Order: sequence, then C-alpha cells, then structure tokens
Amino acid sequence: MKKLIFALVALLLVAAVWHAADFGGGTLVWDGDEIGGPVGLFAGLAAAGGGLMIAAVALTGAAILVACVMAGVGLLMVLLMGFFALLAAALLAPVMLPLLLPLALLWFIASRMRRQRRTHAA
Repeated sequence: MKKLIFALVALLLVAAVWHAADFGGGTLVWDGDEIGGPVGLFAGLAAAGGGLMIAAVALTGAAILVACVMAGVGLLMVLLMGFFALLAAALLAPVMLPLLLPLALLWFIASRMRRQRRTHAA
C-alpha cells in the first residue's frame, strides 16, 4: 500500500511540474523538427544541462592543468632565484671582502670574550 501511495504522489508531482512547465511555448529544434510543449522544454533543459556539465568537466581539467604548469613554473622560478642569489654572492665576494674583514674581527673578539667569561664562571 505504501508503494502505491508513493507512486501516486510521484505521479501527481510529475503532472504538476509538467503542467507548470509552460514557459511561453518554448520549442526545441532538433534536426529541423520542432518539438514543442513541455517535452521540448525538458529536452532543451536536459541538452543545456548536459552542455553545462561538459563545460564544467572541461574547465576543471583545464584548472588542474594550469595548476600543475604554474606549480612547475613556480618551482623553476624559486630555483632560478636561488641560482642568481648564489651568482650575485659569488660576484660580490671580492667587493665585500674589505667590509667583511672588520666584521669577522669583531666576531672573533666577541666569541673570545664569551669563551673567557664561561671559563671564569666555571
């Protein structure tokens, strides 16, 4: 009995949607044949929905491809930036040496003073 009631309610809902689907007499033209009424409307909606689903799948695939390409390009950019930073450091080393020698001397003096403080405290 419950299955019969469910089937009748479903049939009534389908009939209500069928009756309400008259949106200004829309027609679908398929190979030169005009399909009118609710059948044409629902066939057109199904065709449009299928096209949108195909477009969604295609855009998702394109987005995945672009994400992979951009990740590869990003990795390449990071590697190139590291290479050029190393190259710049190698090229600037002779120029920076006179500036780094006093800094190295200060560092040596500070570490020696720290070591002396540790040995006196122990």
